[in-house]
Amino acid sequence: MRHCLTVFCLYLACAALGLLCCARVQASTVPPTALASLATAPQWLALLHMQKNALTGTYHSEVDAKDFFLSGKKDDSEAELNATLQALRSPIEGNGSAWCRFPARAQFLTQYFSLHKPENLHCSALDYWRSRFSADTGVPRSLSKKNCLYFRAYLFAHRRT
Repeated sequence: MRHCLTVFCLYLACAALGLLCCARVQASTVPPTALASLATAPQWLALLHMQKNALTGTYHSEVDAKDFFLSGKKDDSEAELNATLQALRSPIEGNGSAWCRFPARAQFLTQYFSLHKPENLHCSALDYWRSRFSADTGVPRSLSKKNCLYFRAYLFAHRRT
């Protein structure tokens, strides 16, 4: 009798553990309809530089660079969304990481998914690129005040009256 009780308790424990695992998997997956609607969200399409074809109703990106698309498909925003999510969850370090290559996509997707940038990730190429711009204006630092003064004078002289 004691052996049957032990087996029964073990059975219940395994069943409970199985339910917990299933609940965790279901909580971490996103319904396909939610992914499809996020893939056609205006902000996501803008990040991919996608325009809608008025005749066919399909989307096509204006970007020709092959390394811009993680999915390899420039006309499938949902495939790119899935590929970006997978890349953000992968353990690639350094400048090759999706966190470094696509910071705007990462920022957008962290609003909808529980994604966290690795704490020890260092993006030297992104840091260099950001250092070239002024935080206040977004204008490249290479434009000195002297150049800006000439540019403003040019605009003032050629303004429409």
